[in-house]
Amino acid sequence: TQGRRGRGHTQDGTPRHPRQDLNPRPAFTYNSSLKFDNHLYACQLSLDPNTAHKHLSLSEEKRKASLEADQTYPSHPERFERLEQVLCVQGLLNGRFYWEAEWRSCWVSLGVAYKSMGRKGKGDDSRLGHNEQSWSLICSEGGYSAKHSGKLMDVPLPSTKPSRIGVYLDCPGGMLSFYSISSDTVKMLHSFRSTFTEPLYPAFGIGLEIKVGQSHRLDSWNEPSYVSLCQMA
Repeated sequence: TQGRRGRGHTQDGTPRHPRQDLNPRPAFTYNSSLKFDNHLYACQLSLDPNTAHKHLSLSEEKRKASLEADQTYPSHPERFERLEQVLCVQGLLNGRFYWEAEWRSCWVSLGVAYKSMGRKGKGDDSRLGHNEQSWSLICSEGGYSAKHSGKLMDVPLPSTKPSRIGVYLDCPGGMLSFYSISSDTVKMLHSFRSTFTEPLYPAFGIGLEIKVGQSHRLDSWNEPSYVSLCQMA
């Protein structure tokens, strides 16, 4: 359903600076003319070890997930059992939030999910973007796509390879947007419109490299594939 736009947004739904910041910081340039203050809605997130798949090793500060050999995690009902995915501890609702992530992997999935999303199977109910409980942007060298409830939407590749992906969640406005961030340029990649009825948990998935005739590896570099939350200070 079409979400309403708040007074703090431009006509196309992009968030703008609604009030004077007591500690102003440099704003990114969005589409050459509009301003997007990435710090206004910045939130501090941490990865939830109780949801992390056994192939995901979390950093001590719980802001980076690396694809490695089996971890000795205890059994937990919220843990992803068959898919290399992890949720954040924080559930987001009744507000506007922004975060950024960087990664190195053959592909990565970034998005949000309700806590009710499946965890134990390898089917659509447990895969980010393949069910009604989650929304995701899938990034790879070959292309980008957005997915919700199993519906796949192609996303044009940004002209410059992004160093980060920004995620803006407007819960009361019913909007989830993904941004390509390169140097000081921010470009919107895709926006979902929905009515969010439960807290949303930032979610990440890391892809495995699969080669025909060979068993899959946990990474395709000398160092593990990873996804990492970026500091917003």
